[in-house]
Amino acid sequence: MSLLPKFCGDDNEYFLCFGPLLSSRCYLHAGDLDRGHKVFEDFANSGRPAFIELYVVGVLVNNYMVAYEFQTLAEGAMVGYTPRGMQLAQDTLVNMTARNFFLSRKMGTDLLLVAAAEKTGGYTVANYVWDLMQARNLIPFLPAVEAYYNGLRERDIPADDPRLVKVGQVLDSLRPRLGH
Repeated sequence: MSLLPKFCGDDNEYFLCFGPLLSSRCYLHAGDLDRGHKVFEDFANSGRPAFIELYVVGVLVNNYMVAYEFQTLAEGAMVGYTPRGMQLAQDTLVNMTARNFFLSRKMGTDLLLVAAAEKTGGYTVANYVWDLMQARNLIPFLPAVEAYYNGLRERDIPADDPRLVKVGQVLDSLRPRLGH
């Protein structure tokens, strides 16, 4: 981790922008949830503007970058599907929505795919991501809906459960459009 700023050039402008996200992601993927979360929180509370928008889309859209930062933390926290990591992921998403930042269709799909692969936990993160998307009338892409539906079916949920029925209906509506 200490070499990361050296790879980013002499002026460290790149590191100031991407460094905290890269550092957080590295710590989370290495299983160091405390350090990954601390790096994220320090960056989120620093008040520094996120310059990535200038390079990616040429327009300053802070809400997108902040939502991406939350996605990075939530997704990284789910690595290994530990109870503590899954709780951190859920807390991150709750914090994100409390700050009035919302998932895009792509970000929600990405998170749902990761969360839906949880095999042993309570599936609360996957359910929460689904609920966040439904609240904004966003439909995840087919692979995420399939993964979520299959994950729900693997649990002890009655066939007439409203969530399972709704996800099944969404899945059925997506399949014909794609020629399945």
